[in-house]
Amino acid sequence: MATSGKSFGKLLGKFLRKKPKKEKQKHAVSEEEELNMGSDSVYDDDLPVDQDPLSVIPIFDMSDVFVIDRQAKASLSKVYEHVKYMVNELPKEMCTLLSRLYDDVDSKLNNQLSALSEKCTIVVAGKSNPGMNSFMKTILGSDVIPNPHVLSPGTTCCVHSIPSDVEEYFVIQMENGPSERHSYPKDSDTFQGLLCDIMQGKTSHQIDLYCNLPAFGNVENVTILRIDGEENVLQTQMVEWVGDTLILIYVVDSASFDDAYYCKLMQLCKQFLSETRASALKSIDPNRMIFVLNNWDLVEEKERSDTGEEYKIWKEIVTKIQTYFPEISDDDQMFKLSTTEASYMNVHLDIDNILL
Repeated sequence: MATSGKSFGKLLGKFLRKKPKKEKQKHAVSEEEELNMGSDSVYDDDLPVDQDPLSVIPIFDMSDVFVIDRQAKASLSKVYEHVKYMVNELPKEMCTLLSRLYDDVDSKLNNQLSALSEKCTIVVAGKSNPGMNSFMKTILGSDVIPNPHVLSPGTTCCVHSIPSDVEEYFVIQMENGPSERHSYPKDSDTFQGLLCDIMQGKTSHQIDLYCNLPAFGNVENVTILRIDGEENVLQTQMVEWVGDTLILIYVVDSASFDDAYYCKLMQLCKQFLSETRASALKSIDPNRMIFVLNNWDLVEEKERSDTGEEYKIWKEIVTKIQTYFPEISDDDQMFKLSTTEASYMNVHLDIDNILL
C-alpha cells in the first residue's frame, strides 16, 4: 500500500525548478537586475510537478543551489555597503533621528553584513545505527566519512566543504590532548587504515574533514555535522551546536520505531529545547527541522507479508512526531530513505541515478 511520504531524493534539490520565462519580454533580465527589482520569483511550488510548463523546464542539482546562494550573498553585501555609505553621508540631524528610531544603525548593518559570511551548518543527528553512515554518504554524494567503529564512541564528525583547488586534509581533536592534522588520502581504504594507526591507544573527541564535495559546488561555507550516539551524547552535542545550525536533520530508525524509541526521542527533544531556552541560545525553528525515516526498505518488507503494515507504520510515526512538533509537515519535512538504495548509491557514487 502506498503512503504519502516522499523519498529523500527530492530534499537534495533534484526537483528544484526555475520559474518559466514570460513569453513577451523586451530583453533578458539578468540575475542582478531581478534581485534589484525585488523579485520573489525564484521557484514556483503552486503547480504540480507533472503539470506543464514546469515539467519541461530543465532541472539543476544541489551544487547549483549553493552557487546561487553565494552569488546572492555577494549582491546583498554590495547593497549593505551602499546603505552604510549612504547613512554615513547623511546630515547630522538625520543621523540623530535614525539613532533615536533604530539605535546604532551602523552596528546593525555590520551585523547583517557579517551574517552573510557565516557558514551554512547542517546538523545530522540520530542514534548510532548502521544506516547513519549510509545516510551521510547520501547527503555528501561522496565516500569521505570515517568508519565510526574506528573512532571513539560519541566522536563528533564535521565535514567542511572546500574549493577543488585546495588540498584536502583532516584534523583530529583528542580527548584531553592536542589536535593532529593529516593529509587526506584520496583512497577511502587508505584513509580508514591511517585512522586506525592514528587512534592506537588514543581517545578521539572530534574529527574535522576538509574535503571538496562536488554535490555542494565549489564553495567553502558548508559544514555537515554528524552527531550520533546515546541520548545523553546527542543532547550535549546538539545543545553545543544549535546556535550555528541552519538545518537540523534527525534520522529515525523506522524499522525500530516502537513506544520505547518514541519516548526516548521525545524526551531528548524536550531536554534539548529546555536547555537551549534556559541557556538563552538560539533554538531551532521547527520549519528548519527534517525527519528522515531510515531503513524504510525493512518496512516495505513487512508490507509484503502483512498488507497495510507500511501505511500503519507511516501514520504512526507521523502522528507521534506531530504530537510534539505540530508545525512539522509530513509532506515537506518527513522523508523515507531505503538503506539498500543508499548503499547502492554509495558504491556507484551516482546520486542523480539513484535518488527518486
